[in-house]
Amino acid sequence: MREPVDPAQAVVLQAKSLLAMHGIDVSGRCVVVGCSGGPDSAVLLHVIQRLGAIPVVAHVNYGLRGEQSDADERLVSSLAERYGVLIDIERLAADAWVQSGRTGLQERAREIRYRFLADSASRHDSAFVAVGHTLDDQSETAMLHLIRGTGIDGVGGMPVVRQLAPGSNSSPVALLRPLLTTTRHQVECAAMHLGLEWNHDQSNDDPAYFRGRLRTIVRPAVVSAFGEEAWLNVGRTSNTVGTYSRPAHRDEVNAKMTAAAGASEQSLRIDKLCAENPVWRSRLLLEGLKRWCPGIPRSRKTVQAVEALLDAQVGRRVSHPQGVIHKERGELHFASSVESASASVAERELRPGSAMRFGGYVVHCHELAKLPDRVAEPDCNIAFVDDSCITDSLVIRNWRPGDRILPIGGEGSKLISDVLTDGKLATRARATQPVVTHGSEIVWCPRFALDRRYAATDKSSRVLMLVCTTGITFGRDKDR
Repeated sequence: MREPVDPAQAVVLQAKSLLAMHGIDVSGRCVVVGCSGGPDSAVLLHVIQRLGAIPVVAHVNYGLRGEQSDADERLVSSLAERYGVLIDIERLAADAWVQSGRTGLQERAREIRYRFLADSASRHDSAFVAVGHTLDDQSETAMLHLIRGTGIDGVGGMPVVRQLAPGSNSSPVALLRPLLTTTRHQVECAAMHLGLEWNHDQSNDDPAYFRGRLRTIVRPAVVSAFGEEAWLNVGRTSNTVGTYSRPAHRDEVNAKMTAAAGASEQSLRIDKLCAENPVWRSRLLLEGLKRWCPGIPRSRKTVQAVEALLDAQVGRRVSHPQGVIHKERGELHFASSVESASASVAERELRPGSAMRFGGYVVHCHELAKLPDRVAEPDCNIAFVDDSCITDSLVIRNWRPGDRILPIGGEGSKLISDVLTDGKLATRARATQPVVTHGSEIVWCPRFALDRRYAATDKSSRVLMLVCTTGITFGRDKDR
């Protein structure tokens, strides 16, 4: 007579086999386990410990559901106590979410969650973070991708192992999904067998969210018409595609991305993109979004908008709250929300003897008795200003549309925007470009032009030497 199957041990063995298939052994290693208070993460903690790892529980209290959020935190804390493991908790105030719409809220919560998990891994010197996604979650993800429109990566759904953005110490962290071939029913049976308590987050079933509609409308319809296995087969197919197709496809994507890399970081050459067939061109644009603008939805609409930049004028862009893609000379440049955020810096007074940090630049101001007898090769990072022309404070600020300068050697005035264009300053770098002003007049546009009205001469009795230094590149495009 066969011995009754221990449902918890069955899940452990299934997870061990899945991780082994991907060359992962967590025995003796510290693993940060993301726990929400649901059955999936509770069983995951049990699995990770039974695999011989040293778990650390990590929980985010989003503060979105009042007492229910606090109840989840208490439940996770008691779970960590039961298993005798350390716990990290991140608490967020409910008013931090006021400006988020429903979709934006979910995206923001996910961003916070994974950043916290990576930081927790850094604090505990762990190379692994584990989350409790199941086969049912994989079916939902694959269906979401198919409904929205996707390629082979989307059909492959969530990978069992992927690189997580580095935490605070920049060490690489692998995100593991050990339960991705285990059904939600198996997980709940294991939880009941172990006597684990869990909470049900009703917001997961909220039809206001796309995934909530899948769970409450689409899945029941599929199960009613074709049976439970039909729904799970969506996830199994996704796992198969991801396991066998993703690695080979990834190698080819990486090779093509390397060949198409632009001269500047986070950019792709337009000529290389145009030389690809439409399928691969779209795939490379998707990869650029994934690598450099991860917050931008990788949808067909987004790709079409970015692809339209290939035939657009230099300076055109596709903007999104989570990033921006610029059309430069011969390149498309991708910048995340952090990089593309407004570079506006408050105006600051520039005094003799001071060094003023402004964005990525440092502007120094030195008093000289006279113009140096010999000035080396012209250097637009240095300007010699006649101090007798300065009757008010010098101020450093961002340049603004409409700003004009009277450049040395020119006739009449010139817009700063034209100065930057002629100087081939990359569009993405213009937002950080400073100018030094005197009242309403531009004295100096560092690296590009000095106003001839303020230029020091041999007859100048007092001279101000302005020097602009930076620890970053100015972003000027190379001649092609």
